[in-house]
Amino acid sequence: MLARMASNFYWLGRYVERTENTARLLEHQLERLVDTAADDLAIGWRVLYRALSQPPPEAPADVDEAEAYLVADAYTLAGGLVEDSTNPASLISCWAMARENAREIRPRLPLRVWVCLNQGFLWLEDTEFHEVETREGVCQDYAHVMASILRGWGVPTRYVSGYLGPDRGDGEGATTGESHAWVEGWFPGRGWIGLDPTNDVQCDERHVRVALGRDYADVPPTRGVFRGSAESVLSTQVRIVRETSSR
Repeated sequence: MLARMASNFYWLGRYVERTENTARLLEHQLERLVDTAADDLAIGWRVLYRALSQPPPEAPADVDEAEAYLVADAYTLAGGLVEDSTNPASLISCWAMARENAREIRPRLPLRVWVCLNQGFLWLEDTEFHEVETREGVCQDYAHVMASILRGWGVPTRYVSGYLGPDRGDGEGATTGESHAWVEGWFPGRGWIGLDPTNDVQCDERHVRVALGRDYADVPPTRGVFRGSAESVLSTQVRIVRETSSR
């Protein structure tokens, strides 16, 4: 029994250490996205994958192709090392094994250690890499991903909750809009610039801003509490009127 307990403690520590090492390597590579040439970034990904005994990504044929490693594909490459549960070297796999070993010796662990392992696993399960890789998700997901990228680049960024008006030529009359989310980044000399990653556009008059915050939790469209089997349904209507100058 003591030997099994010692083994659980040993492997708990080893898997936590492996998770930390992988996270540090990933952090270093992602920090280089800002000011590193695309072909050097591609080399960095291959070195990182080899260091973790993973099949490296294919080398780009030229510099233009290497550009694919910059942002979106960087998230895809990082996502394979973060949330791929079939990859034994991924963060979630290593953390899951640490958590499993901790479960075996749960009565011997301080409560704060078990809580930390549990919260870390749940956080990894809820990462945003899946939305980027599969291109599945809603506007709030993409707004959070873009906010993370901009903040990682040192750009002050705020999350915007509002509504998106219809894409009509005249822009007049009452029309049914959609609850929407995007981000605004502050750029020297230009101020706050709205960016809508869901539609791949810079924000314009169609984007009706309602509230600003750090993320969705700060500014949800509705907030409240109910009990029982009640359900809530959100419906919106946005009236957009284009005014022409009399001058």
